[in-house]
Amino acid sequence: MVNLHTLALDSHEFFGSLRPNVSYEELLGEFLHLCLFHLEFYDGRDDLIEKAVKTALTNLPSAMKYRLEDDDIKKVRDWIHVALKSPKIGSKFSTYVRNLREWEFLDGEGKVVRIDRINFMTENNVDVIEFKLKEPSDKNIEEGYRQQIRGYVKIVREVFKRETVGTIIYFEDNECFEIQ
Repeated sequence: MVNLHTLALDSHEFFGSLRPNVSYEELLGEFLHLCLFHLEFYDGRDDLIEKAVKTALTNLPSAMKYRLEDDDIKKVRDWIHVALKSPKIGSKFSTYVRNLREWEFLDGEGKVVRIDRINFMTENNVDVIEFKLKEPSDKNIEEGYRQQIRGYVKIVREVFKRETVGTIIYFEDNECFEIQ
């Protein structure tokens, strides 16, 4: 049995949950997630991405903000721009798709999980999306990601009672994979 833990996080809860002492790669991943948290949709206007990046920077904990260089911010911004320009990834951020960002649920074991994005594609179809910085070279890590998204799909399917698929987006690689 899966229980809905909370419907949404406010920005204080989301930003307060970030860990300031992370590796460089984790820092870029956390910043990427913050930017995408603030991007409700993308309709081709670059100002929407710029606004999301600026808002993420404003809300980033100080201990993390001062570790980001201008080149790091540009790198993440560019990954988002390139990814959203590709039809396969950009369609996941369409203005026509109702979405939930960074929602928390309890899994079957009572563990809190936070799903990056839940897209309601149609009345009966949901896409659970997981954001990753880059595709791992280690196949065990990649399989762990796939298991993670399968678990999320199970939760969302139980809670919303709709057909549900999972998607992993690797932003640095500009890749998008549907997970069954």
